[in-house]
Amino acid sequence: MKIIQSYWSKPFELRSKDGGLLNSGGWCAPVFYYMSHALSCLSLSKFYKNVELYTDAEGYDLLIKKLHLPYSNVHIVLDNLRDYPTSAWAVGKIYTYSLQTSPFIHVDNDVYIWKRFPDYIEEAQLLAQHNEHNYTFNRAIILDVISKVSYLPDAIKKSKGFYDEANAGIIGGKDIDFLLRYSNEALKFLDRNIKCLCQFKYPNFFNTIFEQYLFSCLARCEQKDVMFAFQNVDNRFNEVCRFDMVPNKQYYIHALAFYKKMFKVGECIAYHLWYHFPKYYTLIISLHNKKQL
Repeated sequence: MKIIQSYWSKPFELRSKDGGLLNSGGWCAPVFYYMSHALSCLSLSKFYKNVELYTDAEGYDLLIKKLHLPYSNVHIVLDNLRDYPTSAWAVGKIYTYSLQTSPFIHVDNDVYIWKRFPDYIEEAQLLAQHNEHNYTFNRAIILDVISKVSYLPDAIKKSKGFYDEANAGIIGGKDIDFLLRYSNEALKFLDRNIKCLCQFKYPNFFNTIFEQYLFSCLARCEQKDVMFAFQNVDNRFNEVCRFDMVPNKQYYIHALAFYKKMFKVGECIAYHLWYHFPKYYTLIISLHNKKQL
């Protein structure tokens, strides 16, 4: 199974006068933002020969020329997304899905592994991290979006009262035809509602609607089974961010959402990068201290 990652640089271009990131991807400190990219790529590359990156010229400069991350192939294809607003941060991922012609697992750059994905994930027709079943916050966002968009995909129209989202920490599978239909519909959903973004109560969370909720709705309408890597994950995501259990009882970490704001989570990432990949830890610290990142 091919592993892919994506990095669209536009949402991270705003910088302070001293060159530091103003948007560090939700991390409590910019240095953890860079370490997360590195630990994610390096941990994947330890178990998979084919780990490919889809990015733009700025991303190539950061991840390849400066950080020297060992991707097996790099596709500089996301520069044509410049017209999208930075609030549509998931568009780089969706566009990357739309370019695939063979089975894949897309892995977010805040996901780290300590062994290969299980066979049932690698062999799945469709896969995702876990099912966000009827989360209260998700339901509020979905209802707000539905009430304000100018275009709503049929799959969502047919899913009234259904509020599950497939968490896309990992997403993909072997059913390429479905994944292409889904990604093209997601891009259409976004494009037709660009002017509505400022009307949403939570504009940034529209990303989870056109990525995660649409995926679940379309799979439901087409009666497609989705294989989840984790079951019964609560709305605090505790089951996927247990650093204290790696590697013996937990092989997978996703430092999502509010976990990025926790300094102790950043410290865990720094520790694992230092312990497993010291050369990259030293490089990032050096470049960060010289303000070259």
